[in-house]
Amino acid sequence: MIPEPLVITEEEALTTFCANSVVIGRTVVMPACPRHVADRLAGWGFEVVVVDVSEFHLGGGSVRCLTNPLDVTLDRDLARVSGGSVVLAEEGESAA
Repeated sequence: MIPEPLVITEEEALTTFCANSVVIGRTVVMPACPRHVADRLAGWGFEVVVVDVSEFHLGGGSVRCLTNPLDVTLDRDLARVSGGSVVLAEEGESAA
């Protein structure tokens, strides 16, 4: 668990897909990682592993899109993030 939100710029989000990552224990698997993100994650005790998924980026997906997460719990309490909101799909609705 991370102690606080890790904020990235819109440009970083759109050019690196770094927010489209998977956390496995203390390892974060990412398609790219800006230096300030790597430094912050390392400071929190995480190891960053960068993998080449550039072919999947051509289709609009990235690391998280390539998974079938079994640990996701719906209807969980999520903390509010300044400047953003969390929206959960209603049961039977697509989250797209």
